[in-house]
Amino acid sequence: RIQMTPQCILCKMYPKTPRGYTEHLERHHKTTLLESGIYLACSCGVKYMSESHTKRHYKKCYGHEFTLHKLDEDDMD
Repeated sequence: RIQMTPQCILCKMYPKTPRGYTEHLERHHKTTLLESGIYLACSCGVKYMSESHTKRHYKKCYGHEFTLHKLDEDDMD
């Protein structure tokens, strides 16, 4: 089974995990998920809004299947 992860919104990279995605944004683009107006969602339903969320959840789920979403007003609460 071939799995495609979301492409970085700022370049052509495809980070393989939610944690890798947040670290990529911070290292290469000096920004965060919230600053970029996006969040990541694990296939189990958990929303990642920051690097600390990805670190905590990664230990529980090892979620390599994730999707990229635009933040809206409801997500900010």
